[in-house]
Amino acid sequence: PNTVVFKHGRGGIYRNSVTGGRAFFEDWTSYLRITGAQKVWVRQWNPETPVASTRAVNDGGRLWVLMMKTEGNGVHVENQHGGMVEILGMLSGWTRIWSRENPRNYSDFINHESHLSVSGFRPAYRRIVVETRNGKTNTLPNREPRRFSLYVGHVVEGVTTTTAQSE
Repeated sequence: PNTVVFKHGRGGIYRNSVTGGRAFFEDWTSYLRITGAQKVWVRQWNPETPVASTRAVNDGGRLWVLMMKTEGNGVHVENQHGGMVEILGMLSGWTRIWSRENPRNYSDFINHESHLSVSGFRPAYRRIVVETRNGKTNTLPNREPRRFSLYVGHVVEGVTTTTAQSE
């Protein structure tokens, strides 16, 4: 399989050009668009923008992130088509959560028929996760500022499991 390694990347969007393969990122500020069975590892990821947009779209791949820090409005990760995302450590900084510029339609994460695990983060938006399982959509609301030690949404042998624990 093809392997690519990036260090100290800035600006633009990474899109894999082959299905499969592996990509490694260190000290990365760009957005990610993962398609197919690609495996992606990111250490120290800081995608920021003044424009509301989705930082990562994982369409069936596997994404592991060790520390993500972001500012500005937009979905942090959209995970779909059986994708798998694990984020260990996250800081979501400045957002316009309560302003007129935020029409209340942002979510920190969107998880559609996929696997999502996020540890050590403070939600930025009114909806922490919008998750669809077997065609049914549920929302985990953010009713008060709090830190989450762990969020896991996944399917185990046809059984839907969604767990949220807060400190």
